[in-house]
Amino acid sequence: MKRLSLILLFAFAGLYIKAQTETATVLINYKTLENKLKKSNELIENPKKNTNPKVWLERGELFLDIYKVHLQYLRRDMTKNELEILFGPPKTKQTRTEGQKTLEDYIYERITITLESNKVVSWEETAKIVENPLPQADEAFRKTVELDTDDKLTDKVRDGLRNLKLYYESEGIDAFNSKDYEKAYNSFNSVLKINELPPMEGIIDTLIFYNTARAAKETGKNEVAIELFNKSLELEYEDPFIYVFMNECYKALGDTANALETLKRGFKENPENQSILIELINFYLLRGESEAALEYLALAKQDDPENISFIFAEGTIFDKLDRTDDAIEAYKECIELDSSYFNAYFNLGVVYYNKAVKIIDDAQDIEDLATYNEMMAESEVEFANAIPYMEKAREIVPDDKVKCEVLSTLKTLYYRVKNEEKRLATIEEMEAMGCPQ
Repeated sequence: MKRLSLILLFAFAGLYIKAQTETATVLINYKTLENKLKKSNELIENPKKNTNPKVWLERGELFLDIYKVHLQYLRRDMTKNELEILFGPPKTKQTRTEGQKTLEDYIYERITITLESNKVVSWEETAKIVENPLPQADEAFRKTVELDTDDKLTDKVRDGLRNLKLYYESEGIDAFNSKDYEKAYNSFNSVLKINELPPMEGIIDTLIFYNTARAAKETGKNEVAIELFNKSLELEYEDPFIYVFMNECYKALGDTANALETLKRGFKENPENQSILIELINFYLLRGESEAALEYLALAKQDDPENISFIFAEGTIFDKLDRTDDAIEAYKECIELDSSYFNAYFNLGVVYYNKAVKIIDDAQDIEDLATYNEMMAESEVEFANAIPYMEKAREIVPDDKVKCEVLSTLKTLYYRVKNEEKRLATIEEMEAMGCPQ
């Protein structure tokens, strides 16, 4: 899945601290922030003070300071040397493995910082000054807007909201890429709501509409996602995958009509996009509308004539339409492109096998003995044609379950062409593998 991208860059004053010497350790004054929070809590509980917009503005700014208490010094990819210069040696170090990764945790009094290959990859506050400071900052700035009836604080509120948006957006992207889609949706949606506040003057962040839609889709909020994807298109956000995502949302809602119309619209707007084209092909294949699927496959092959998946799909459709010769040609083309393509060998064997069976079925209605015998001989030829492809399929079969199916088919083919030696050998192989007889 495509990862989300952040187009806005952090521009916090003092984001990085330049060490004057190798012993210039950062001293974060947690106590000062805790005291400020205690005072702010007292002020908003005081009826004589809590109607002052400045009280709420300072509270919003305080929660931002609390949120970035470590962000102003930490960054991903910071080297171990930089970390130790700024934070000093940790109280404890712990090494652990996570999959193929070897991680080292630097455990400080209030934060654990994780490194991989001597670089910072993540961190977690283990003793927070306050839980969830961003929503509380959000609430405080909104209260400031409500109380600031003469708009004297508009500029300062706007600055605070801009920083709050950046934090929300960063959290949203981290959450999305960590597959915490609910948190991602809430973070991105918070940015959209902030833009609706008067100090933001109707700012439109097109990328945020798209990111919120992506997160909404992943959390099953399909109707919300569709609305936001449409808004992204209205704002001319350029990503053809929007149509694919919307198609998936409509299908999840059981609305196949709009799913199809969305794909057609996407294809009309992006006729060169293979992803939309493939979705259209699959859509028609699943509905059994073979002719329509063939039309779109032909278009897909114009831009990618040697795409083996397209050619194989054509073969399966030709087979369904009883266009046997076309199916054989398509499967053989697949083998020319990839001599180890199991599906093409297996299907070729099946096509010839079915041709033989059809001849036998047709022969049952023939009263003329000579003609009947000719047709039965013809069926043996087709059975024989199937054998080399099915034998090759046995050599390159991907797993035992499928191999049992291949062997069962071969057993029947050997019986039909009267090759008793190979039939018995195949039965032995099936017994050794535990295949059902």
